[in-house]
Amino acid sequence: MGVETVSVIITNYNRENLTKKAVNSILNQTYKNIEIIIIDDCSTDNSEEMIKALSRKHSNIRYQVNPTNKGANYSRNVGVRMANSNYIAFLDCDDQFLPTKIERQMNIMMKYPDVGIVFTNMLVNDKKLNDYNVDFQPNLTSVLYANTLGGFSSILLKKQIFESIGGLNEELPSCQDWNLYIDILCKYKGYMIADGLVEYFIQQDSITKNYNKVIIG
Repeated sequence: MGVETVSVIITNYNRENLTKKAVNSILNQTYKNIEIIIIDDCSTDNSEEMIKALSRKHSNIRYQVNPTNKGANYSRNVGVRMANSNYIAFLDCDDQFLPTKIERQMNIMMKYPDVGIVFTNMLVNDKKLNDYNVDFQPNLTSVLYANTLGGFSSILLKKQIFESIGGLNEELPSCQDWNLYIDILCKYKGYMIADGLVEYFIQQDSITKNYNKVIIG
């Protein structure tokens, strides 16, 4: 059996320079069989020109530009529909993968066929977001009380599972990742890699900084 392809989906809105760094972190993965799908959410900066240039330079990059601003979760759902592979990962345009991130997640997928989603710890200022020392299987009950698993950039999952739960809820203003994790862990097994394999950056205009949206979500 050949090496499985992984589709990494990046959503971009007016973050031209950050998106370029995010793409480079995917291109530098030790796992090489990756297609990159960039969904631009009707940016008003030079993002579209930058994305076109990247797609001309790298044959594994595909992109789509939304006709109007639709939001990150609409864009993620579009990216999944475009994906040609059985495995999906997301990367927020202001985050970056460490080089072994996809390889280590795919190793878990291949080793444990009953696992549907693999999380990794995240790094904030070179420190782990969560104080995990060993890998573990997330407990649904604990996840119901709080999102202890991280953001979209931390996950790799089977496309068929994402589709089976109807994708992301585009109506939620926040906490869409938490909602997704609960939906998946109700039916499928998860796996958390304790090591931080994503550099996580919080921007001043991030939804996580908008507490009204977080509360509503």
